[in-house]
Amino acid sequence: MPTLPMPPSAGPDTAGARAATAVAAVRAVAGAALLAAPALVPRLLGADAVTARRVGYLGRMVGVRDVALALGVLRALRAGEDARPWTLAGVLSDTGDALAVTTAVRRGDVSRLPGVLLAASAVGGAVGGLRAVRLLRAGA
Repeated sequence: MPTLPMPPSAGPDTAGARAATAVAAVRAVAGAALLAAPALVPRLLGADAVTARRVGYLGRMVGVRDVALALGVLRALRAGEDARPWTLAGVLSDTGDALAVTTAVRRGDVSRLPGVLLAASAVGGAVGGLRAVRLLRAGA
């Protein structure tokens, strides 16, 4: 992945690097949880056990995506490269997740409270990622 030039003061022990690391750590844990229990989220959203097992591959897909994005951020930071492209990819993924779940809640496809909570967590991930990008850009 092409890298953007790092601001001169952005090093591994900056607020931006710490924020990006924190967001990546949460993303890695969430991804690992989805890989370990791919039917859990569909069950929480109201799917019956059979349907949740059938769509478990979707949970694994999202889990792999989140682990890969987290590892990309962490690798870039460790190598002294710009982690913003990886972090922005996570923001885009979280935004897409929030929009998809919000649409499902509005249509009545998923249980309301768990759907709203899942969408809110995705928005939180996107906001955290944007904050990390801002701090990385500023070299803070």
